[in-house]
Amino acid sequence: MSPQIILSIFSLLWLLFLTLSLRKALSHYKTLSRIKKGVSLDNLLDQIVKMLSRNQKSQRQSDQRIGDLEQEIKNNISKVGLVKFNPFNDRGGNQSFVLSLLDSNNSGLLITSLHARDGTRIYTKKVENGKAKSLQLSKEEKMSILSATRKS
Repeated sequence: MSPQIILSIFSLLWLLFLTLSLRKALSHYKTLSRIKKGVSLDNLLDQIVKMLSRNQKSQRQSDQRIGDLEQEIKNNISKVGLVKFNPFNDRGGNQSFVLSLLDSNNSGLLITSLHARDGTRIYTKKVENGKAKSLQLSKEEKMSILSATRKS
């Protein structure tokens, strides 16, 4: 085969490839331009870019709000422990209780109710990091805190 024939065949193949590529690009362009009648592709792409920018801004705001809520949730009661007990070994049932209400840092409040025949007394203690702020804890109060923190 002469070099001219080889060059002609190569040129025809290259022309066929370019024609198919152009046809595919035009088909894609027609599909895009059919999305909105009367709007040029440039305007359509500008609208898409603006919409993307608004979406990114909204996403950043949502991420910030989620971060704020996560911080706020850490201070909410998320751990609860309840221990019922009998403070008097010789009589009565387990009508007394200790309720611990703690946040994610194991800080919060203990509510102790001591039930006796002559009445019920209720006491509260502040808890920080799983320990009483200024008072000693009874064994039932320690058990209530342990019960609350084990569940997390």
